[in-house]
Amino acid sequence: MTVTHDWWTWNTSPTEPGWYPVLVCYDPYEGTFPTSAHWVVDHWNQKSVIAYGGRCDTEAEATWVAYQHDPDW
Repeated sequence: MTVTHDWWTWNTSPTEPGWYPVLVCYDPYEGTFPTSAHWVVDHWNQKSVIAYGGRCDTEAEATWVAYQHDPDW
């Protein structure tokens, strides 16, 4: 599978509440990690979100999609 960084949305916020695949970065020396996060009107329920993908129906789906687009693969 070929993964590109173009799939992720950077430097913006979603317009709809819901579950999203995300990349988080707690420390720049450790890199990024794929996971899921819930967008609630004006903030994430997860700290350190640096990029997100398309909205998903469930947390499990968002996590799965995030791993499928992990740029570190």
